Amino acid sequence: VTLSAGLGEFIFDEYETETVYSDVEQYGYNIAAWISGKSMEPIYQDSEVALIRSSGFDYDGAVYALSWNDSVFIKKLYREKEGFRMVSLNDKYPDKFILYEDGPRIVGKVVGHFMPIV
Repeated sequence: VTLSAGLGEFIFDEYETETVYSDVEQYGYNIAAWISGKSMEPIYQDSEVALIRSSGFDYDGAVYALSWNDSVFIKKLYREKEGFRMVSLNDKYPDKFILYEDGPRIVGKVVGHFMPIV
């Protein structure tokens, strides 16, 4: 599944495994996914691989992978009374608010990222 750093990527009931390489050994994650889009620049780049540790919500302002409305996002999350506020690092993208009743699911906290080497 690709993590959207933009308007959203759709989730399907299938996945594929792909081998990519990094020049640094990566630890502390159990899910890896491609990043697609520019809303999390300059830190998280389009075509990078996000490393995710499966977890629930730890604290406001951390970057999470979040499943909502048949899409998966990579965003900074803030817990509010009625739901989550998703915030992009790139200020050209507006915040989004997701009501808890809409069933958002935190996939995990993003604990690293890298651009694969070829």
